[in-house]
Amino acid sequence: MKRREFVKKIGIGSAALTSLPTLAQAFFQLGDSEGDETRRATGFRFVCVSQADRVGEILPRINMNGCATFNHSRAQGGGSYNEIDQNSPVPRTLFSAGRWDAGRVLSVNIIGTCGVLAAGTLEMEVRLLQQIPHRAVIPARLRVVCGIGACGFDPGEEEGFVLTIPGHRFGPYRPFEVAPGFTFGITIFTTGEQDD
Repeated sequence: MKRREFVKKIGIGSAALTSLPTLAQAFFQLGDSEGDETRRATGFRFVCVSQADRVGEILPRINMNGCATFNHSRAQGGGSYNEIDQNSPVPRTLFSAGRWDAGRVLSVNIIGTCGVLAAGTLEMEVRLLQQIPHRAVIPARLRVVCGIGACGFDPGEEEGFVLTIPGHRFGPYRPFEVAPGFTFGITIFTTGEQDD
Protein backbone atom coordinates (compact mmCIF):
# COMPACT_ATOMS: atom_id res chain seq x y z
CA MET A 1 0.00 0.00 0.00
CA LYS A 2 1.37 3.44 -0.87
CA ARG A 3 2.03 5.88 1.98
CA ARG A 4 -0.60 8.35 0.78
CA GLU A 5 -3.25 5.60 0.55
CA PHE A 6 -2.27 4.31 4.01
CA VAL A 7 -2.51 7.76 5.59
CA LYS A 8 -5.81 8.46 3.86
CA LYS A 9 -7.33 5.14 5.00
CA ILE A 10 -6.43 5.61 8.64
CA GLY A 11 -7.53 9.24 8.59
CA ILE A 12 -4.28 10.86 9.75
CA GLY A 13 -2.83 13.78 7.83
CA SER A 14 0.78 13.90 6.70
CA ALA A 15 1.38 16.74 9.18
CA ALA A 16 0.75 14.32 12.04
CA LEU A 17 3.24 11.83 10.61
CA THR A 18 5.96 14.39 10.05
CA SER A 19 5.47 15.89 13.52
CA LEU A 20 6.16 12.61 15.37
CA PRO A 21 9.97 13.06 15.56
CA THR A 22 9.52 16.65 16.73
CA LEU A 23 7.05 15.57 19.40
CA ALA A 24 9.42 12.88 20.60
CA GLN A 25 12.25 15.41 20.99
CA ALA A 26 9.95 17.69 22.96
CA PHE A 27 9.30 15.03 25.59
CA PHE A 28 11.70 14.60 28.47
CA GLN A 29 14.13 11.70 28.67
CA LEU A 30 13.49 9.32 31.55
CA GLY A 31 16.51 7.63 33.09
CA ASP A 32 16.75 4.59 35.28
CA SER A 33 16.81 4.82 39.07
CA GLU A 34 20.30 3.31 39.37
CA GLY A 35 22.04 6.69 39.28
CA ASP A 36 24.40 5.66 36.46
CA GLU A 37 26.38 8.43 34.79
CA THR A 38 25.01 7.41 31.41
CA ARG A 39 21.33 6.54 31.49
CA ARG A 40 19.47 4.49 28.96
CA ALA A 41 16.34 6.16 27.59
CA THR A 42 13.64 4.17 25.83
CA GLY A 43 10.81 5.56 23.75
CA PHE A 44 8.17 4.56 21.25
CA ARG A 45 6.27 5.96 18.30
CA PHE A 46 3.26 4.50 16.56
CA VAL A 47 0.57 5.23 14.01
CA CYS A 48 -1.88 2.32 14.00
CA VAL A 49 -5.49 1.21 13.73
CA SER A 50 -7.01 -1.32 16.13
CA GLN A 51 -10.43 -2.94 16.07
CA ALA A 52 -12.92 -4.18 18.67
CA ASP A 53 -15.45 -6.97 18.31
CA ARG A 54 -18.51 -6.20 16.21
CA VAL A 55 -21.56 -5.02 18.17
CA GLY A 56 -24.67 -5.64 16.05
CA GLU A 57 -23.99 -3.84 12.76
CA ILE A 58 -21.27 -1.66 14.29
CA LEU A 59 -17.59 -2.47 13.61
CA PRO A 60 -15.66 -0.29 16.10
CA ARG A 61 -12.20 0.90 15.10
CA ILE A 62 -9.81 3.34 16.66
CA ASN A 63 -7.19 5.33 14.72
CA MET A 64 -4.44 6.23 17.18
CA ASN A 65 -0.99 7.78 17.13
CA GLY A 66 1.54 8.81 19.71
CA CYS A 67 5.06 8.89 21.04
CA ALA A 68 6.57 8.89 24.50
CA THR A 69 9.64 8.17 26.56
CA PHE A 70 9.50 5.71 29.44
CA ASN A 71 11.39 3.84 32.12
CA HIS A 72 10.35 0.94 34.35
CA SER A 73 7.80 3.00 36.30
CA ARG A 74 6.57 6.00 34.31
CA ALA A 75 5.93 7.19 30.75
CA GLN A 76 5.57 10.72 29.47
CA GLY A 77 4.09 11.61 26.13
CA GLY A 78 0.85 11.06 24.30
CA GLY A 79 -0.97 11.49 21.05
CA SER A 80 -4.44 11.58 19.54
CA TYR A 81 -7.26 9.23 18.56
CA ASN A 82 -10.51 8.89 16.61
CA GLU A 83 -13.03 6.16 17.47
CA ILE A 84 -15.25 5.29 14.50
CA ASP A 85 -17.76 2.80 13.08
CA GLN A 86 -15.94 1.19 10.17
CA ASN A 87 -19.25 -0.17 8.81
CA SER A 88 -20.84 3.27 8.44
CA PRO A 89 -20.72 5.12 5.11
CA VAL A 90 -17.98 7.68 4.45
CA PRO A 91 -17.59 9.99 6.25
CA ARG A 92 -17.54 7.34 9.00
CA THR A 93 -19.62 7.80 12.15
CA LEU A 94 -17.35 9.32 14.79
CA PHE A 95 -18.07 8.05 18.31
CA SER A 96 -15.34 9.95 20.11
CA ALA A 97 -12.09 11.79 19.49
CA GLY A 98 -9.43 13.55 21.47
CA ARG A 99 -5.93 13.29 22.82
CA TRP A 100 -4.30 10.91 25.28
CA ASP A 101 -1.59 11.20 27.92
CA ALA A 102 0.75 8.47 29.11
CA GLY A 103 1.06 7.63 32.81
CA ARG A 104 2.24 4.84 35.09
CA VAL A 105 4.07 1.93 33.44
CA LEU A 106 2.50 -1.43 34.33
CA SER A 107 4.99 -3.66 32.52
CA VAL A 108 7.83 -3.41 30.03
CA ASN A 109 9.63 -6.23 28.25
CA ILE A 110 12.30 -5.26 25.73
CA ILE A 111 13.29 -8.53 24.02
CA GLY A 112 16.17 -7.17 21.96
CA THR A 113 17.78 -4.22 20.22
CA CYS A 114 18.88 -3.80 16.63
CA GLY A 115 20.87 -0.66 15.91
CA VAL A 116 18.97 2.16 17.62
CA LEU A 117 15.62 0.33 17.52
CA ALA A 118 14.22 -2.17 19.99
CA ALA A 119 11.49 -4.79 20.07
CA GLY A 120 9.18 -5.73 22.89
CA THR A 121 6.04 -4.74 24.74
CA LEU A 122 5.02 -1.89 27.01
CA GLU A 123 1.79 -1.64 28.99
CA MET A 124 0.81 1.56 30.77
CA GLU A 125 -2.03 3.52 32.25
CA VAL A 126 -3.25 6.35 30.03
CA ARG A 127 -5.87 9.09 30.19
CA LEU A 128 -8.09 9.64 27.17
CA LEU A 129 -8.72 13.39 27.03
CA GLN A 130 -11.95 13.19 25.04
CA GLN A 131 -12.98 16.33 23.14
CA ILE A 132 -15.81 14.87 21.00
CA PRO A 133 -18.74 14.39 21.63
CA HIS A 134 -18.06 16.22 24.94
CA ARG A 135 -15.07 16.84 27.17
CA ALA A 136 -14.19 14.00 29.51
CA VAL A 137 -11.13 12.40 31.09
CA ILE A 138 -11.33 8.62 30.70
CA PRO A 139 -8.86 6.23 32.34
CA ALA A 140 -7.65 3.40 30.11
CA ARG A 141 -4.85 0.91 29.61
CA LEU A 142 -2.61 0.92 26.52
CA ARG A 143 -0.33 -1.93 25.45
CA VAL A 144 2.16 -1.16 22.67
CA VAL A 145 3.80 -4.05 20.81
CA CYS A 146 6.77 -3.88 18.43
CA GLY A 147 8.69 -6.60 16.61
CA ILE A 148 11.70 -6.29 14.32
CA GLY A 149 11.44 -9.09 11.80
CA ALA A 150 14.67 -8.13 10.01
CA CYS A 151 16.58 -8.79 13.24
CA GLY A 152 14.61 -11.86 14.27
CA PHE A 153 12.79 -10.25 17.22
CA ASP A 154 9.22 -11.47 17.57
CA PRO A 155 7.33 -10.41 20.73
CA GLY A 156 4.77 -13.18 20.18
CA GLU A 157 1.91 -10.70 19.71
CA GLU A 158 0.50 -8.76 16.78
CA GLU A 159 2.34 -5.52 16.04
CA GLY A 160 0.35 -2.45 17.10
CA PHE A 161 -1.58 -1.54 20.22
CA VAL A 162 -4.27 -2.90 22.50
CA LEU A 163 -6.49 -0.27 24.14
CA THR A 164 -8.73 -1.31 27.03
CA ILE A 165 -11.28 1.20 28.36
CA PRO A 166 -12.98 -0.15 31.51
CA GLY A 167 -16.78 0.01 31.27
CA HIS A 168 -16.70 1.09 27.63
CA ARG A 169 -19.33 -0.29 25.24
CA PHE A 170 -16.62 -1.36 22.77
CA GLY A 171 -13.37 -3.15 23.24
CA PRO A 172 -10.79 -3.99 23.96
CA TYR A 173 -9.35 -2.65 20.72
CA ARG A 174 -6.72 -4.99 19.21
CA PRO A 175 -4.48 -5.06 16.13
CA PHE A 176 -6.01 -6.87 13.17
CA GLU A 177 -4.50 -8.32 10.02
CA VAL A 178 -5.09 -6.52 6.73
CA ALA A 179 -3.13 -9.28 4.95
CA PRO A 180 -1.54 -12.45 6.32
CA GLY A 181 1.17 -11.35 8.76
CA PHE A 182 0.50 -7.61 8.36
CA THR A 183 -1.38 -5.37 10.78
CA PHE A 184 -2.65 -1.85 10.08
CA GLY A 185 0.10 0.54 11.11
CA ILE A 186 3.64 0.81 12.36
CA THR A 187 5.20 0.80 15.83
CA ILE A 188 8.83 1.39 16.79
CA PHE A 189 10.68 1.37 20.09
CA THR A 190 13.85 3.47 20.29
CA THR A 191 16.82 3.25 22.60
CA GLY A 192 19.72 5.54 23.22
CA GLU A 193 22.13 6.68 25.86
CA GLN A 194 21.80 10.18 27.24
CA ASP A 195 24.47 12.02 29.19
CA ASP A 196 23.48 13.28 32.63
